[in-house]
Amino acid sequence: MTQVPTFHYSQPVYFSDVDIGGVLYHPRYLDYYDRARNAAIKDKGISYLEFIRSGYALVVADAHIKYLRSVSFEQEIHIYSRFLKISNRSVTAEQIMSTQIIPPAELDDAFATKKHLINYLNVVLVCVKLGEMKSCTIPEAVKEKLV
Repeated sequence: MTQVPTFHYSQPVYFSDVDIGGVLYHPRYLDYYDRARNAAIKDKGISYLEFIRSGYALVVADAHIKYLRSVSFEQEIHIYSRFLKISNRSVTAEQIMSTQIIPPAELDDAFATKKHLINYLNVVLVCVKLGEMKSCTIPEAVKEKLV
């Protein structure tokens, strides 16, 4: 089986992101996933700042998150991101979050079974031409790097 390239991002849960119970406030998970996805894009050699300066952006068109358990202040979280499908106008990504480092040999199983995860996210990003805010074709140079 061919393993899908996966990017690993980690950070602690910050105090400013937890609720009164000391657990990560539910909408903040999306912020952490966004940071991880942007880091994955940068890791693929794409400067998001240059992408924006050239008049484009990738915006969230669809996001589905499944909460399985909570995470608390100061816990280290590990987010694994994969770009599953790149079409002319959109990118589909899958991301999982864990409090444990997942060994590379176990990533396919973790993505498939969702065992031992905090939560997981499936997201579709659409390329838009800034100024018009209409969907457009992803520039070929960006598409090639995302694959």
